Amino acid sequence: MKRFFRSILFCSVIVCCGIFFSSADVSYDEGNHSLIRTGIPQDDLPVRIAFFDLDIIAPSSGVQFFRDGIVFLGLSKNYSRMIPEHVSFGTVQAYYAVPGDTSLQDPVIFSPDLRFLWPCDAISFNASYDKMYFTRKDETEKHEKIYVSDYSGGRNGKGSWTDASTPLDFCTGDFTYTHPALSADGSMMIFASDREGSSGGLDLFITRKEGEKWSSPRNLGKLINTKSDELYPFLDNSNNLYFSSKGHPGYGGYDIFVSKYNGKNWEEPVNLTKLINSPDDDIAFTMNRLNGKTGFYSSIDNVNKRYSQLYKISGAEKSDGKNIADISAALMTRALADTAFTYQKLLLAKADDISRAAEEARIAEAEAKTKAAETKKTTDKEKAAEAKKLADETKAAEARKLADEAKAAEARRLAEEAKTAEAEKAAEAAKTKSALASSQPKVRVDTVKSITPVSEKLRDVVIYRIQFLSSVSQKPMKEVSVNGKSYPVYIYYYLKEYRYTAGEFTSLESAKALQSAMRKAGYPQAFVAAFKNNTRSLDLNLFR
Repeated sequence: MKRFFRSILFCSVIVCCGIFFSSADVSYDEGNHSLIRTGIPQDDLPVRIAFFDLDIIAPSSGVQFFRDGIVFLGLSKNYSRMIPEHVSFGTVQAYYAVPGDTSLQDPVIFSPDLRFLWPCDAISFNASYDKMYFTRKDETEKHEKIYVSDYSGGRNGKGSWTDASTPLDFCTGDFTYTHPALSADGSMMIFASDREGSSGGLDLFITRKEGEKWSSPRNLGKLINTKSDELYPFLDNSNNLYFSSKGHPGYGGYDIFVSKYNGKNWEEPVNLTKLINSPDDDIAFTMNRLNGKTGFYSSIDNVNKRYSQLYKISGAEKSDGKNIADISAALMTRALADTAFTYQKLLLAKADDISRAAEEARIAEAEAKTKAAETKKTTDKEKAAEAKKLADETKAAEARKLADEAKAAEARRLAEEAKTAEAEKAAEAAKTKSALASSQPKVRVDTVKSITPVSEKLRDVVIYRIQFLSSVSQKPMKEVSVNGKSYPVYIYYYLKEYRYTAGEFTSLESAKALQSAMRKAGYPQAFVAAFKNNTRSLDLNLFR
């Protein structure tokens, strides 16, 4: 009776879902009571594609195999042992169940101790099913990252998983890391990411196990990746790579492709043909690696983006009455033999060559412009440096000229002063000599060498004194006090005035210090005068 009502339901779906699939794409299998989606005669099918009665709940896009069953996201109200009326809305978490022909058998909670609510199509298990790599987006993160969790407890989906607080080491930077696909032997992992080095959106990268850590990821290259997105990778037992892409030639949005592994690298991807792909987004391909007889993938309405249908893949019946044992080999054989996109690939390759040549020409032109700009910049700098050098030399020459003119003017002035002083000195010599003879001078007068004998210690030594006062008449002044310190006063007669000087220094710097102190003490006109053997010297070189 149940099968009868299910048959009625599936036949109704054919009518109701006409907006998604044409009549050429859908047929009903009486023997298995399931909808078949294909446009190819049944006796020519290498595998059987059937609708599977399971709602895909976000953020999942599909399911993943765990041992002999599958893991999927579900609402607790649908799978709780309580009476449905007692469970209002339910909560989302992962469940485990063995898939039948078209529906699940006895679902149980996938991880009782740790609620798993992340996309089930974005997880991958090792061969012993005790380690799980999965995709999670924390509240503190802007992007998805890949984590690892360990399994403990019972078998058949009744155990639980440990919590994972930090992502894998290679998940660095402000990038997305999602949908890990672990190889059967656990030696390598392929995942999707927009990390540095990607061709456009999401690219497929590979990392290899090195001890307890994973190596720095490497981009799988332009043979696999395009300027569009590549994601949902899956590796079968022979490491053949299945993935979805928008960039390779296909039937709709995302199509599913397979790339054969030759033992070292992956070969050019081929479309899984319209046996699998449709005008919609076909994604999340996975396969049971325990026996290779069953697989799943999802198809999302490419127009409304609201309806997601899960499909089950199983081996078709051969002429001997037995089902095909290895669906991966069957799918790949048919994909490699398909020529639907051969001409399109040639056109795309040619267009790619043209585009690559144009890009290389653009890069060469940009490099030439950059080089020209750098050369011009260097030339301009050299010209500016030369101009500055000439300007500096001109300024230096003008400064030297002005300095020479100033020296010449100062020399002329000093010569005139000396000449006048000699004349006045001759006229006043007698008067000065008579005045000095008639009375003992109160202070030392340095006008004549012989008045104050020069000690042998200071003979021919330049002495600096601070001249602070001039007067037409001689004043009795023996010393002057500055800042509490007394300095002896020396007088010399010059140009009909007595010149009063203080201090006696052999260092110009020391004299300048006293000059500064005297100016602050009330002698604003104080300046340094040089003497040699008690005679004032007008040699400017003594002040440098």
